[in-house]
Amino acid sequence: MSFRRRSAAAPALLSLLALLLGVLPTAMGQKALITFTASRTEKLAVYFVGSTEEPMGDYEALVGVVDKGKSLTVDVEPKNAFVLRSTDMKFRAKVSVFDRPSDFDRPLALSFKNLAEGNEGEQMELKHSNSGFQWVPPSAEATHSTDFAHEFAIRSPSKQVLAAVRLDRVPAEL
Repeated sequence: MSFRRRSAAAPALLSLLALLLGVLPTAMGQKALITFTASRTEKLAVYFVGSTEEPMGDYEALVGVVDKGKSLTVDVEPKNAFVLRSTDMKFRAKVSVFDRPSDFDRPLALSFKNLAEGNEGEQMELKHSNSGFQWVPPSAEATHSTDFAHEFAIRSPSKQVLAAVRLDRVPAEL
């Protein structure tokens, strides 16, 4: 299993390139890019956990540890799932990617599951782009339809950003 890492500037450059080339939004189809951004105060571990069609827990492949305030971008396909963990292990979330080919305006879906359980388990707040927020209790999951270039911030009950997630297009081969 291999992951192709991208630079932190790649998503913004890709969006600009798509705009300049006049690329129309289309469904995710086979591949996209997913960017994970760590909080300014804590590193973030990113694990690939396989397909959403496989039972979670069979394996975890470390994709990388993201430094404070930095980003990690990797290729992603529909039904891929990742687990995010802060280095203090208090924040844990599963992020799954789905495509929605029947919805031209929002051809993608991101699912966020709060994996924090037990005594330290607490709600996480999901801020979806500029359109609002939703509380996600321990063991609960929230799924949102989206398009490319919309950032989702995962925040603590005190509104501290724990991580951010964003999908972008893979650049077309020229």
